[in-house]
Parts: sequence; C-alpha cells; structure tokens
Amino acid sequence: MRILVQVLIPQLIVIAIIVLVLKKTLDKMLIDMAIKKLALLEYEKKSADPIQFIVTSHKELRPARQENIQKILTKNFPGAQVLFHQDKKILGGIMIKYDQSSMDCSLRTRLKEGGFLK
Repeated sequence: MRILVQVLIPQLIVIAIIVLVLKKTLDKMLIDMAIKKLALLEYEKKSADPIQFIVTSHKELRPARQENIQKILTKNFPGAQVLFHQDKKILGGIMIKYDQSSMDCSLRTRLKEGGFLK
C-alpha cells in the first residue's frame, strides 16, 4: 500500500501539471484565433449608430490583448464601443457579441462540439 501511495501521488501531480499547461496553451490559442478572425471580420453596417462589441473571457484579459482587440475593432469599425466582461462558465478562450451576431471561440463550445460536455 505504501508503495502504491509513493507512486500514485507523484503521477497525479504530474498529470495535474500537464492538464494546467495544456489548458493555458489552449486558452492562448483560442484567443489568438479569435483575434485573427476579428482582423478579417467584414460586417455590413445597416445603421449609422456605432457598433457595440461585448468581449467575454473566462478571466480578465491582459492589457496588451485588450488593446490589440480594441485597436482591430476601432480600425475596422470606426466609433466601435468595446466592453470586456468575464464569465468563468466559458472555461477558456473568448466570445464576442455584436448586434445580432456572435463569434464563439470558447473552450466550452469546443468541448460541447467534441461531445465532451452536454
């Protein structure tokens, strides 16, 4: 029993570290993907009102990422308003909502699409 504990605990610690590293890497990749999609976003504006973008992430985005998103949106959509929110339910990545549309680059959606979540 003692040997089992000596072997099992270090293995569980290694697995936990690997999962945390993979989650962080996947989160970064999903956010980068969303930023690239934003740069390519074309939107036919139907009104003269400025578009409001709501960017939701699972944790607060670093200021450099927020500035990058803000710069892309104001370049492509002059007068755009960008609001940043946090929602731990999305698990990672970001979601961007504007007008009646949305761009979902969240980990939760990817897990649902893969059949890992209901």
